[in-house]
Amino acid sequence: MIENMKISIKKIIAFLVFLAFLVFLIFHFFVRLDYHISYQVDSFQITESYHSDFDYYSFTFEHEDGRVYYALLDHQDFFEKKVVTSIESLQEGNEKCILPKSKKVNFNYLCHDGDSQISSYLVSDSLKNQLGISANSEEAIYRNNEKTTIYNSLNDIVFVWNYRGFSVIDSQSDSEISLFSKDIYQPSLISRVKSYLIIPDYEQEYFFNRVYIVDMKTKKTTIVDLPNKISFDSRILGVYNNAVYLIDKHEQKEWKFDVETKVLEQVGNGEIGKIYQNGFQEVSINKLVYQDVFFNNSMIVQYENNDGSFYQIWDGKRIKIRDNPVKSVVGYKDGTVYYLIEDCLYSFSETMGERKILQNFEWNFNYSNVIFVL
Repeated sequence: MIENMKISIKKIIAFLVFLAFLVFLIFHFFVRLDYHISYQVDSFQITESYHSDFDYYSFTFEHEDGRVYYALLDHQDFFEKKVVTSIESLQEGNEKCILPKSKKVNFNYLCHDGDSQISSYLVSDSLKNQLGISANSEEAIYRNNEKTTIYNSLNDIVFVWNYRGFSVIDSQSDSEISLFSKDIYQPSLISRVKSYLIIPDYEQEYFFNRVYIVDMKTKKTTIVDLPNKISFDSRILGVYNNAVYLIDKHEQKEWKFDVETKVLEQVGNGEIGKIYQNGFQEVSINKLVYQDVFFNNSMIVQYENNDGSFYQIWDGKRIKIRDNPVKSVVGYKDGTVYYLIEDCLYSFSETMGERKILQNFEWNFNYSNVIFVL
């Protein structure tokens, strides 16, 4: 009997060792942790980092000539480190472009004009020819609907506010999501959480206690009655995880609405509220009411007009992607930024360059918070 107990104990120990080893393998190969490493490739000092908070990799390439290039890869699935194996370089005058090579991931050309990093689409035509980049051409009209011209480069689904709901436009067809019986010209409190659009009931007066949730994937609408009234004199502060946060300026209250649980929660009283600035911080309600403060986690990459040009910014790195400014940034998805110029919606990515997507004359006058790209 004692011998049988010894055998059973050995089996249990062996099983626990196997289980611990299995957990180690899963953790090692499938759980990615933050890291920062440096290594040398072809006269470049490379700093490679992974940022688990937003699931992206960043790379810095510093050359012996003093030029520094930056690259960001978001939502990529590779677990090996030191992924760059070689670097190709091309130069024309003072402009120089490099192409990092890897067996695990694809990089785009990274270019420098001698002063700072620029998009490969901003280099000279001669260098573009060497890079195999063709000049952006005017997109042909694919079709028209009542108000919008659709170009043949439309690969996305675009939700456009049509004053009573949304026009849903893709490459093949148009559809409508109707919400209201009267025209709403300034829907400033529409917010987006992941693939959901949250719209207050604009047919109520002064205050609302009902919201519409539009699932952008299914195009279905859910109506949610709220336990409290919120003034239309409110401002969206930002989005974190599954919830949108707003400040009711009239009542001086901060609210959080979770789009998945459909729960409304007051998170700020008459004195203290909260805001996400590299982590949640307490802030006075007066500051939320009277100053234009917002969450700073809406996108990994930020964009801004500066000195008459349009820049991409992340981790303090600034890359010029357009020689002229834009009117408004609409959104960002998988390395592509969407923005308005006059009455046209454009997209830009380093793989495709700038492409015209839609044109709508009314965007000359009303363009705030009315376009969402899935």
